[in-house]
Amino acid sequence: MRNIDDYQKQYAENYPYEPNQVRYRRESILRIIEELNPPRILEIGCGYDPLFRYLDTFEKYVVVDPGKNFIDAANQFAKEHQNGDKITVVNEYFKGKTDTISDFDFVVCAGLLHELSHQQEFMQQLYEVADENTIVHVNVPNANSFHRLVAVKAGIIESVHEKSEFQKRFQQHNIFTLDQLNELAASVGFNTESDGTISFKPFTHNQMQAIIDQKILDEKSIDALAGMVEYCPSLGSEMFVNLKK
Repeated sequence: MRNIDDYQKQYAENYPYEPNQVRYRRESILRIIEELNPPRILEIGCGYDPLFRYLDTFEKYVVVDPGKNFIDAANQFAKEHQNGDKITVVNEYFKGKTDTISDFDFVVCAGLLHELSHQQEFMQQLYEVADENTIVHVNVPNANSFHRLVAVKAGIIESVHEKSEFQKRFQQHNIFTLDQLNELAASVGFNTESDGTISFKPFTHNQMQAIIDQKILDEKSIDALAGMVEYCPSLGSEMFVNLKK
């Protein structure tokens, strides 16, 4: 079992460049939600910034997270939301379908799967909570990202699967390739509706933050770099799959 208290403590730190990654990840998910317009949404693992903060309308929104600090933040944001009466916040580990956690059009599991040791079981639980028309969105870091491939070429790491100190600190279990993620999803019965990568970055988090701090590139240019994934679609720093039964 993960050490949730330590994870929340690490999450609260201001790690270099990570706010940019969080924003790019959120924007990617919100674009999908805007396209699909799902009325009933489940978010598994919300951190301090649940997605419902950026959505105006929905019929039902459920957040599930084992971290008390994360849940306290989600409850406060729910109170302030115009549709707060439609938001349910559940403080527990996700274990699949329950009376509360059922009947969704869209399920978001972003930045979580790679941190778990029971990935096959978790993917099976995702499958069980989905209906025939449910889209399940899973986002994880990309082992074959440009900056990891550069690190291998430079001899900094021996393999794209080697963990960085950042990844060890956040109790990350492994780093998927897109093929491996799709194979895991297929092993429990999912079909991949679409997949891809997001947030191109040529260097590590620390190096990217140094570029910002030293004003080598401004925020607009950093955003443009992230958007270059359009031209090298397999090399983004994170990747996603949209799954369906």
